Amino acid sequence: LAAETAPKSHLDYRADARAATQRKDYRAALAATTAALNLRPDSPRYLYNLAALSALTKDAAGGINYLRRLAALGISMPVERDPDFASLQGTPPFLQVLQQFVANRTPQGGAELIAELPGRTGIIEGLAFHPRSGDLFLSDVHHRCVWRRDRIGQIFRFTAEDEELFGMFGLAIDEARGRLWVAMSAVPEMEGFTAELKGAAALAEFDLATSKLQRVIHVPGDGRDHGLGDLLVGPDGTVYATDSKSPVIWKFAPDAENFEKVVDSPVFISLQGLVLWKG
Repeated sequence: LAAETAPKSHLDYRADARAATQRKDYRAALAATTAALNLRPDSPRYLYNLAALSALTKDAAGGINYLRRLAALGISMPVERDPDFASLQGTPPFLQVLQQFVANRTPQGGAELIAELPGRTGIIEGLAFHPRSGDLFLSDVHHRCVWRRDRIGQIFRFTAEDEELFGMFGLAIDEARGRLWVAMSAVPEMEGFTAELKGAAALAEFDLATSKLQRVIHVPGDGRDHGLGDLLVGPDGTVYATDSKSPVIWKFAPDAENFEKVVDSPVFISLQGLVLWKG
């Protein structure tokens, strides 16, 4: 009964909008997407779709309004190439929005090159800096390893090859306990991927001084795919990690043997970075 009476999520409305669009019922798609946007007010996807649907239903003012909201987010979308906006092409308001998108693509500030990995063919995903030693650690999805760049620029493979390790993503240093934690996920981009590994994820704990693998803690199986991408270490040594494939935030306490769920909620979509704040 609870499942039958639960309020619709933005994903439910997205599915409704997709079905309505496929049957070219653009007004129904507009209503469903509006409901989705109410639940995700800053979603570029929903703002873009509402702009396109407004244009398709001859609501020029509405289409321009949604495009302006998109531009105000600081992003840029290739609306000039989308035939859904044919009714707006060439109008002064549409040209003004295009100018804002161009401005949003203009580089802001500059970047200083501090390190390169010559000859490396991996997929670098995460990094962590150790101020005391000056070491920079970089995770590699493809080679299922962590690289270490020392203070003088030399690069070494920090982790040994081990079948227990998956593609390496987020890194976090626990200075107090001398540990390097790594969020890992089994993905097709990693060497040695097989279909049997699909949806597996884990944390790896390494000794920061010796690089020895201390343990691997696997995300418990529950019939869903999992993907740990980002993590952080709390002051007490508890590791928190986000799951980008299932809507879960996990934690692993220092004295624990298995993961615990901090929260499992359908409102989450592709969780990424996280920050621990105690008010």
